[in-house]
Amino acid sequence: MTAIRTLFALSLCFLLSACVESESPLSPPAPLPADNPLIGSWLFQDKGETAYLHIGNEGQDVKMVEVEIYPDGRIKSEIYTASATTVGEHAYLSVQTPRDGRPLYTLMKYRLVDKDTLTLALANYKFMENAVKDGSIAGTLDSSAPGVLLTAGPDALKRFVLDHDKQIFPETTSELRRLP
Repeated sequence: MTAIRTLFALSLCFLLSACVESESPLSPPAPLPADNPLIGSWLFQDKGETAYLHIGNEGQDVKMVEVEIYPDGRIKSEIYTASATTVGEHAYLSVQTPRDGRPLYTLMKYRLVDKDTLTLALANYKFMENAVKDGSIAGTLDSSAPGVLLTAGPDALKRFVLDHDKQIFPETTSELRRLP
């Protein structure tokens, strides 16, 4: 999955319920420290696709501004509010995806491979669906569309992510390069 598809997956979650969402973020909103290496502008390019992801603070929130430029000159942009959380040795984003007037959160794992390479991973839908079905984590399944809604609070969610990181986020879904 490309960076563009990873980021637009957030939009699809909002529109189609085709993803894993949570009623709670992993941590409350807070700005990133000014020297956090996540802050900056990131570029994805592949097979004629170009997308930019700008990450920084706005007030007490982390903002993610995604801009895609199409080969025919059209442009599409999305703005997301997020919170960054470290659980154990791994880092995550809880990206707010408002739905029906209430905030829901899409969980993403991120990793700075080096100072100029950012990887993103979305939660594995099938693993999370099975975890809700077998009661490993509190949540509901949407029978009208493929969707998992986690209802566990932040502490239970953090414990679950810590215990199951490799199953929840088995692979990187996109890689971005830092812009100077």
